[in-house]
Amino acid sequence: MALPLNDGSEHPIQTNQVEEWKRLYPAVNVLQELRNMRGWLLANPRNRKTKAGVLKFVNRWLAVEQDKAPRRGSPSPAGPTADEILRQKREQPPDGERQVTPEQGRPLQGRLEV
Repeated sequence: MALPLNDGSEHPIQTNQVEEWKRLYPAVNVLQELRNMRGWLLANPRNRKTKAGVLKFVNRWLAVEQDKAPRRGSPSPAGPTADEILRQKREQPPDGERQVTPEQGRPLQGRLEV
């Protein structure tokens, strides 16, 4: 794996660098993100980095991806889980079957699941 630079050369990525990034950014698929970086640099030649700046670019990219990852024990930023959606669907009456409680002065209509 190598990242294209602004002078037309490529910066080779060493195995020991990849292993270090995996330790530093545990929530990131480092190899996939390196492929993403390479693709981005190939598609954006005017934004390619210098030899001196390429490692800063890699670290910044990986840090942003690490920050996007969900935190342990916190709700997912992507929305409800599949289990939560299924639970909500089970709690809702089917379309056209509105349930009214006796406290509202009308009897229950439709199915009553207990």
